[in-house]
Amino acid sequence: MNASYININTNILLAKDRDNIFYDLSKRLLTYGINFASKFNIQGKYDQLRNTLDSINDKLVFVIGDANYTRNYALKNMLAKYLKTLTYKENKIINSISTFCRNINLDLKNEDELESTIPVGVINSTQSL
Repeated sequence: MNASYININTNILLAKDRDNIFYDLSKRLLTYGINFASKFNIQGKYDQLRNTLDSINDKLVFVIGDANYTRNYALKNMLAKYLKTLTYKENKIINSISTFCRNINLDLKNEDELESTIPVGVINSTQSL
């Protein structure tokens, strides 16, 4: 089975950072018979994301953000717009983040909760983005 990989990180585009996630994920997915047929590195702009997603034929797509919660939150909203869905704070993710913060003696911050927001559901014709 083929998959596509999209990394949205300007630092990787500028060669300031290395994309370590791609190589680790590639090795792990190969054990399940999944191979990356395409890899994209783009800026966090909606038009670039839309054009990239429109060009992909694979049914499995990994979209990777970066270490900045504000940019990741914006990315999730762009994905929701593309998928014509809403974003939702997932309690299981909040609980996992809370447990992680508690285990390393950090307070849970509002920006940590933003990481729990994911695109979900379908927008009906009476709702707008």
